Amino acid sequence: MGATENNELEYQIIETAKQLFIEKGFVETSMSDIAAKVGINRPTLHYYFRTKDRMFQEMEAGRLKKVPIHTIFITFYGLLTFPLITKNLITSIFLKDTTDFSVFMLEWKQYILFHLMNLLGIEKEN
Repeated sequence: MGATENNELEYQIIETAKQLFIEKGFVETSMSDIAAKVGINRPTLHYYFRTKDRMFQEMEAGRLKKVPIHTIFITFYGLLTFPLITKNLITSIFLKDTTDFSVFMLEWKQYILFHLMNLLGIEKEN
């Protein structure tokens, strides 16, 4: 298989995975589902992508190349500050009486940073 054929197959795998993730969801889509839909066996699929997570990261990396970094920053900055702006609403509707807003904010911040790091392909250091 030549380089062009490899790139075409990799593109086909990613596009098929996107379609299945939309149809079935990320968790419900298996590597076997993706391989079957593409028309290849699982070892071939694993040659290109060892895990679904790696495949998803590759999809996001390809998409991020088209998104200016300032757009990513503004989006995540907004997500981090939104709870502060709507503190009273969040407290009255979503938080239990025993949940402190500062605890909620710490969890929210970790959640947003986790997804930002995944989008940017940053590995978490131990």
